[in-house]
Order: sequence, then C-alpha cells, then structure tokens
Amino acid sequence: MGKIRRLLDYFAPQHYQLQLNIEPEQSRFSGQVTVTGETVGKQVRLHSKDLDILSVKTERNDSPDWRLSEDELIIDDTANEITVQFQGRLSDTAMNGLYLCKYRQDGHTCRLFATQFESHYARKCFPCVDEPSAKATFDLFITVNSPDVQTVLSNMPGEQINHTWRFQTTPKMSTYLLAFVGGNFVSKSDRTKRGVKVNVYATPAQPTGLLDYALDTAVKSVEFYEDYFGIDYPLPKLDNVALPDFSAGAMENWGLITYRESAMLADNNSAVDTRESVAITITHEIAHQWFGNLVTMAWWDDLWLNESFASLMEHIVTDRLHPEYHVMDDFQASDVFYALTRDSLAGVQAVRQTVGSPDEIATLFDGAIVYIKGERLMKMLRRLIGEEQFRRALRHYFTKHKYSNTVADDLWQAMSKVSKLDIAQLMKSWLTEPGYPIITADLIEPKRLRLKRAPLHADSPVETRPVPLFCNLPDVPKLMTESEIVLDAPTDQIIQLNVGGDGHYLTEYDDQLFTGLRRRFSNLSTIDKIELLQESFFLSQLGRRNISQQLDLLSEAGHETNQAIIGKVAGLTAGLDRLVDLNSDEQAALRQFVSGLFKGQFTRIFQGRTDDINDTKARPIILSRLVYARDEQAIAYCDDLHQQHVADISQIDSNLRSVVLSAEVRLARPGVFDQLWELYLSVQDVELRLDICSALTATTDLSQADKLLTGSTVTTLIRPQDNYYFISGLMANRYTRSTAWCWIRHNWSWIEEVFGGDMNYDSYVQVAGHHLSTDDQLVEYDNFFKGINAPALSRTIKLGHNDIVRRLRWIKRNQPILTDFLRQRL
Repeated sequence: MGKIRRLLDYFAPQHYQLQLNIEPEQSRFSGQVTVTGETVGKQVRLHSKDLDILSVKTERNDSPDWRLSEDELIIDDTANEITVQFQGRLSDTAMNGLYLCKYRQDGHTCRLFATQFESHYARKCFPCVDEPSAKATFDLFITVNSPDVQTVLSNMPGEQINHTWRFQTTPKMSTYLLAFVGGNFVSKSDRTKRGVKVNVYATPAQPTGLLDYALDTAVKSVEFYEDYFGIDYPLPKLDNVALPDFSAGAMENWGLITYRESAMLADNNSAVDTRESVAITITHEIAHQWFGNLVTMAWWDDLWLNESFASLMEHIVTDRLHPEYHVMDDFQASDVFYALTRDSLAGVQAVRQTVGSPDEIATLFDGAIVYIKGERLMKMLRRLIGEEQFRRALRHYFTKHKYSNTVADDLWQAMSKVSKLDIAQLMKSWLTEPGYPIITADLIEPKRLRLKRAPLHADSPVETRPVPLFCNLPDVPKLMTESEIVLDAPTDQIIQLNVGGDGHYLTEYDDQLFTGLRRRFSNLSTIDKIELLQESFFLSQLGRRNISQQLDLLSEAGHETNQAIIGKVAGLTAGLDRLVDLNSDEQAALRQFVSGLFKGQFTRIFQGRTDDINDTKARPIILSRLVYARDEQAIAYCDDLHQQHVADISQIDSNLRSVVLSAEVRLARPGVFDQLWELYLSVQDVELRLDICSALTATTDLSQADKLLTGSTVTTLIRPQDNYYFISGLMANRYTRSTAWCWIRHNWSWIEEVFGGDMNYDSYVQVAGHHLSTDDQLVEYDNFFKGINAPALSRTIKLGHNDIVRRLRWIKRNQPILTDFLRQRL
C-alpha cells in the first residue's frame, strides 16, 4: 500500500487549457493540455494514469527529461508552463475517468461519453495535479465527429464550431469537479427567479415527460439555497444529465450534475418512493454547488465537509418542497437505522478519517458514516445552537472561504463566532471517534434518576464525548460531560432521553422506565416511537438486552398508522426471520405473528382505499409483509392485480408493482419468471426495470437464480452498474443466498476488473458481511478474503467479519427466546 505524495508540493496549477479529440466508435481519445502555475521544487509532477504520453515541453524547453512512475508524470524542469500531448482509451467497463455509455433506441445501439472524476480519476483523462486543494481555472475544447454525438456539455456554457465545442472559462475549482458529456439528448429548460438557466437532459430512449419533475425540483432547489445561504449560485447555468451507465447515484460536477437514470427520471405515475428518492438526490447534488464546489475540503479526510452537509440539506429542502413525503420520519426509520448498524461495528471508520494511501480514498465514501452519521451530527449541532445561528454561521463560512479550500476548524470558527460557544471542543471527538455512546437511565430511588455514559463495547476506550441529552425533563442539562449524573426525577410523568432523535447515541432504560414508555407508546411522537423501537433492537444486538423488549414494542406498534412506523415494524419483523429455520414450525408461527400485526392494517388501507400519501407509502409495506405471512387475502390480491395487467405489467400501480411481481415469482406462478426476464432485457423504463429485478431475485428456484447470476456478467444483458442489484437481492433471499455467495467467490476476478478502484467496489464485501448467517459461512468468508490482496478493502473485510460474528451471537442468544414467545402467544 503506497503512501500518498502530495503533488501540490511540487507544482501549484493556476490554469489548464485542455483540448480533447474523442472518437466514441473507436473507444479512444487524444489530447493536449497546457497547464500554467508555479513550480515549488526542482521538478514538476503531474498525475497521469493509463495514458500514453506522446510529448512533453515547457515554456523554455521543447524536450525536457521526463518519465512515468507510479501514476505520475515526472518532469525534470522548474517550469511554470507545461504542455503535454497524450492519448488514452474510453473505458467501456469501469465507469470512471472518461468512459463510454451505451443504450438501445429503435433496435440500434447508440453511444455517448461521460466523465466521472471524483475522487481521483481526472488523471485518467489528462495529466494534472489531481488533488482537491489544487484549484485552477479551465478552458476546455472538445472535438468529436460522430453521428451519436450531436451535443456536448461541460461545466460552463459553450459554443459549437463545426465539430468542436469551446466552453467558457470555469471558476477556480478542483479537478474532480471538471466534467463533460457528449451524445444525443432530449431536454427541457427553465430559469430561476434570478435568471439562472436550469436544464435537464436524458437520452432519446427516455420519454420527455420524465424530465419535468427533475426540472421543477432543480429550479426550486437553486432558489432555496440562494436564499438560505445568502450566496448566489455563481455559474450562468446548471445542467442535470441522466446517464444510462453511471456507477454512483449522482455526481455534483459544478454546473453539470450527472445522474443514474433511476436517480433523476420520474413523473406523477412513478411510485411515491421513487419521486421522494429523486427529489432527495437532486437536492443533495445541488447543495454541493455550495458545499464542496464553491468551498471545497482541503483533502479527502474532510470529505464530510462536503457530504454530511449536503445530506443534511437534502432533507431540509425536500421537506420544504414536499412536506407530504415526511422525509424526516423516513430518515429516522431508514437512514439512521443504517448508520447505527454500521457505526456499532468494531473497526468502523470515523466521520473524519485520515487517508494514508491512494487505495483508501474511494473507500471513504461510506454512506452510513460520512453521509448519514455526519448528517445526524450536523442536525445535533443545529439543534444545540439554534436554526438561525446555524444558518448565519454557514453564510459567514461561505462568504469567507468561497473559491478556496477548508478544513474542519474553518467551519468550527464560523460556528463559534456566531454561537459564542466552543464548537470545536464540542464536535471534534464526535467526528474523529467511531461508534457512539450508550446512556443508561436508572431510577435508583423513587425520585432520583441516575444517568451513566458508557462505551459501545466492553473493550472500547472510556467514553468522553459530550452527549446532548435532549431530555423531556427541564432540569436535565443540555450536555452530559460527566461520566455519571444523578438528578431529581418526577414520579408523575415518563422520562425520555433523545426526544426528537437528533442525538447519536442509544438510551438503555431500566425496566421501570422502559415500562412507562411502552405503556404510553401511543402518546409519543412518530420519531420518538421509531427511536424506541430501534433502541430495543440495537440493545439486543449488542447483547445488553434480549429481544423481549423489542417483541413487546412490536406488539404495541402494530396498531400504528404512520407509514414510517409501519415500515420500521416491517423491517424489525423481517429481521426476526433469521431466528427461525426455513419452512419450520417456528417460521410458520412467526408468520402468524406477523399476520396478526398487519392484517388489520390491510383491511383498513386496502378496503378503505384513499389517495393519502401516507397510506400510499404504507400499502406496499403491508402487502409485502402479508405475502411473507402467506395471508390468503393478500396473495389473492397480488394474483388478481397481476392477472388484470398480465399483457402490460407497466400498468400495475407503480407503488405496488414490485411487491406484486415479487409475490408471483416467489410463489412460482407458471411462466412469470421467464416473462419478466425477457421483459427486463428489453425494457427502457428504469423504474419498471428495477421492479422486475427485485421480483426476479425473489425466486426460490436455484436454477432461476443461476440464470440470473450467469447473465449478470454479460454486460449486453445487464449493465455493470445494475449487477449489484441482482447480487444483493439474491443474497438477501434466504433460498438463494448460498448460491449468490458462491457466485461472488467464483467471479471475484470479474468484480475486480469492472469495479476495482470504484467507490462501490467494497459493496460486494459489505453485502456478504451483512447477510451471511451461519458458522460455516463465517469460515468460508474468512478463508476467501484471506486470499484477496486488496488494500482498499481491508477495513471493509474486517467489518464484514465482525458483522457476521455479531449476528451469530445474536441468533444464538435470542433464538430460544423467540421460540418461547411464539409458543406462548400463538
């Protein structure tokens, strides 16, 4: 594992003039870059990866000595202007650097090209100082002569002269934010109130009606952020492009945001969850135009300065634009659960993580930690200092540091100046230490409450982080800075910590306090109900409690009508299936318990059908759980709905389609699997394609699973970006898990070839760690990954091992408890 050398220590670029000639049909490109700046030492070093260097010259030497070493172009000259000619290949597998996209239209294969330079892939397109702090301006010229490319877009507006597009000079920015795409597109445009032109693009294979929702969301987001931050969007236009091949969900390139098609395209016929997800993605990427683009972290260890804040803003803005989605409830029920799960694993990274090797950069993009936990910490800070002061501090931060780079202390100084608090002292340990504390709450006398701060694991260091208690009692301090405090406690009201769920910790109540909360469960807020349900799960997972509390709360929550709580109950009951053997009497009893929780909901929500968004989001959750429970009425509902639309399944209600199709496949309805597989291979509708994928991976037939796995490496059948959907679906399926796990091991070389170095590379390790659940599978996991030499995966491999070990312990502790519960109750 090589140590990172900062090339900014050798040469500080100020401006790039980049000329590219791109030939999509031949999958190749050539170019020339002239970079001006200041040489710091006795040589110039530029990043260059997978490029053929044809010539190098400086402003005073037409043939300086140069060489390539470890992805660096080393020039033995103290020049301030360097010109390099080069050539390279457009990748048609790895979706980073400059790569090729393909799509089908009217029976023909069409091409387009796109870039993905984050985190350190600009060097695969042109020699440069590919580091966040090496900000410079860019002049870009792109020549392409191809019938598949009628439009070329980049960060700034451009003009076309014959087959060359010339773009206006960019603002000062990092190399990872430079972007360009070229192809044939359909588009729609609008302007913000201040006149910024906002454009949305997709390939002609997609209906133009799918662009309106994205356009409206983008325009309103820009307007919101300009008002909220008090800083105008600094570019003349903002393009949003849906790409058929894209590894990440989206990328915030300044002025040219790129998306997966499924992350941008939606209309009023799309499922509510799809529209919500699209809105969240768009608002996240547009937040980056300020957080990350206007002000950029100095190095990747402060990636959270970009991602944690963009994640916070995505929910603030989506909640403002679409309050009917109740995104804050969904964040607590889904995102926070994901973050708490991963953050409780021994060895997990911190929000701010030191990077010691180039191999580690891509692994920093941990959605559970850098994005979600980071967002939760920012919510915690925002609540502590108040919304208005938080907003004022951000305005001060942007004004002072625009077009430059920052570290954490720059943000803390802005927050401290406004709030008059020592924010660095408060927040530093939360960002640099992994995991979270546990606060135990005990009544030691009738009117005395004792709170203790404990570490997450018995072998963890002493817990010293200041904990915001957010208690419902007025006399409890805002921050717990001691290891233990004892307080007077009233006897006539419940005692609850972390009201509102913004504190990143668990509360372990004694039996008396927990009983009080359970009895008044119906009086709690939605988020507090979710918080209590999740705490019961994690305390059992950590071995501090068994699942009895969780089972009691599930029984209480079965009558709740809020979709986020229904979803939480569904997720927790799905997890209980790990405690029973397939097709056993215990599984039949568990299904009966689940049916009891959801049957009343089915009667209420399906027979009294409404257009209420809450019920619309709850409906597929309830139907899915009752199909699991083998409820005859729910199964008949799926059969009838499928039969009504068997000639055109796209007409099935998009909110229910995935559940209905999955039920038909899982129940082995004749011909359904083959029909769906053939449709998947031809359909262009991205939402329908994902629904079909979800259904196909619900199969219990191992020959059908083999068919999917065999097809998953054939890129003409399944796009590489979609391979993971199939693998994760089959890994989550208990009937096909062993088959999918075998596929991962036997096809690891293919995974490395296609995804190695990609920020999603470690997903295949994560999915194994998340689902493998037997002693034999643990041995297989350890033996397999022991032979994988991939430094970038070392942390993820260790976390996967710890995840499986913890799961096995949880199963062995709680299996008999669930069995006794089911016998007594049913």
